[in-house]
Amino acid sequence: MAKKLLTVDTVNPHVRNMQDVEMSHTVRRAREIERELRKGVMKPFTEVIRADMNDIQAMGQKPITFIRQVLTTCTYPLLLNDPSIPSDVKMRANQILDECGGRSAGSYTYSEGIDLIRLHVAQYIEKRDGFPAEKDDVYLSSGSIEALRSILNVLNLPQNQIPIGILAPVPRDPTFTALLDELGIVQINYYLEEDDNWSINTKELAAAFEAESRFCIPKAILVINPGNPTGSVLSRSNMEDIVLFAARRKLVLLADEAYQFNAFAQGCYFQSFKKTMMQMGPPYDALELVSFMSGSAGIWESKHAISSMIFYSQLCGLRCGCYEMVNLGEDVIKVYKKSICIKMCSTVLGQIALDCMICPPLPTEPSYQNFIQEWTDIMQSLNEKAIILINCLNEINGFECNPQTAATFVFTKIYLPQKAIDEAKTKGVSPDTFYALNLLEDTGICSQPGALYGQLPGTYHLRFTILPSKEKILKIFCQVARRDDPPLNKALDALEKALQYMSDTVSSINLDAVFCIRRLAEQLEALLQYEPEVVRGIHLQLTELKNKAHRTADKGMSLVLKEHPKYASKVGFLMERSLQLLWYPSRNTSESLMEEPVSCKDGRFNDTQSDNCFNEISGPRLLLNLL
Repeated sequence: MAKKLLTVDTVNPHVRNMQDVEMSHTVRRAREIERELRKGVMKPFTEVIRADMNDIQAMGQKPITFIRQVLTTCTYPLLLNDPSIPSDVKMRANQILDECGGRSAGSYTYSEGIDLIRLHVAQYIEKRDGFPAEKDDVYLSSGSIEALRSILNVLNLPQNQIPIGILAPVPRDPTFTALLDELGIVQINYYLEEDDNWSINTKELAAAFEAESRFCIPKAILVINPGNPTGSVLSRSNMEDIVLFAARRKLVLLADEAYQFNAFAQGCYFQSFKKTMMQMGPPYDALELVSFMSGSAGIWESKHAISSMIFYSQLCGLRCGCYEMVNLGEDVIKVYKKSICIKMCSTVLGQIALDCMICPPLPTEPSYQNFIQEWTDIMQSLNEKAIILINCLNEINGFECNPQTAATFVFTKIYLPQKAIDEAKTKGVSPDTFYALNLLEDTGICSQPGALYGQLPGTYHLRFTILPSKEKILKIFCQVARRDDPPLNKALDALEKALQYMSDTVSSINLDAVFCIRRLAEQLEALLQYEPEVVRGIHLQLTELKNKAHRTADKGMSLVLKEHPKYASKVGFLMERSLQLLWYPSRNTSESLMEEPVSCKDGRFNDTQSDNCFNEISGPRLLLNLL
């Protein structure tokens, strides 16, 4: 065999040494498990829950209709004559096609992007910040990473074989690390203050700057706000400190603000770095800044005409983004434009999608009502799931998550026993990677370990996205909470299976069974109300089971009333929900159904035997005994 001219040893060493961001250990194993499940390999779970994926449409989210209609009409202009297409969609498509060569979305655009869309972005930025923004300072890109690569390529000027350096936060998205590796840029890492909601300590910045400036030429500081993967938002005062630091150290400020309107938490407010430095006035308003925004990340606030809204439309695959260059010299701009000309232009469909996001339908237009309904449903769902996941994780022993989030994921600290840390070292993986792999093997939940993003030495983290369904979010929490507690796991599994069996066979159950299901629901309800500390950490799952029991009893009651109306008219009230939560510690099938129950207020829950009607169900009794 002829010797290869191109080998691993002869390729670009910067590319060879890049961090592999496509697949972590957990993602690679998750894909293998998915293939095994399809082949029928037995696992303690039936599916892999991809809590690692930050791609909302890959997770089943319905796309925004208006955006898809405009995209479709632009790519197939015959739809302009279709009466089923709303008039505002046709108007938008016509405006965009007029800006395209040959009125075709398949033609090239300017390297900077379609002028009309750049103008719309500039108008959006000006209304957002209250300071002027010019179309000529705005560039459209295939996502924020591609834009950052273009900027760094221009900044990357080693001197006397000394490379440039970029101050970059830890933790950060691994794509940034890979990009800096690719370009041969030194990473000047500064650690975020986790105990202060992932703020940036300027003393940490100064220490990192001084330590690394002996080995490189610091050129810029990268700030990710809102944070990725932390999901945190910087305070106004913290942003001012960063502007002061960049100005004094003569650094270009690179602000990745892709998740800027992804603030779910109450009181969580985003402000751009451009607005901050402009409000600070001279000399800080002259700081050289590049601000990156992304339609791929997806939440935007639109102030199109009289409309003002924040909406979510994560369009990862369309690769749409934009960036504004502020205070850069004209000579630098000329050089920069030469560098992007060889890339021709960003994807036209991505540019069109971006325009739809910053200029959504007006309240007077036909697409508005459907658009606003879709937007509301998505935002309410994301908000609810973010709150659930953060609250749940904080209830699990060994997990600690900051309360505020402004992204579609949470980054939680985990405390691992020394035995697990030592075992991870023997296997050659980080402790949180070891934990994530074991979590995946035991439960089917795929998360991302903190080691992938970088973290303060001696700390460990996991990242979960909030994009799975609410049911799967709850399942994530319950599985994580239960995996280290086998008795509790067995009890809850038994209860779940029992209720599922009853739900599946409810058409054949009798009055006494319905009565027992109703009382079970009320016992769980009372347990939640009167013993909150006892059930802390599993209360959400118990709530779901309680609701399921009530639904099953409701269904069974309606069937009994229909098939045995006379009998039900006499004792059917026993199947109704009680006005007072009651605890039945000793009733069995040989005793009267009318036996006076004991109020929950009269005593704590204990290990008294549950109703013998449920002899086949060990779950409720075992659960109560355990608690």
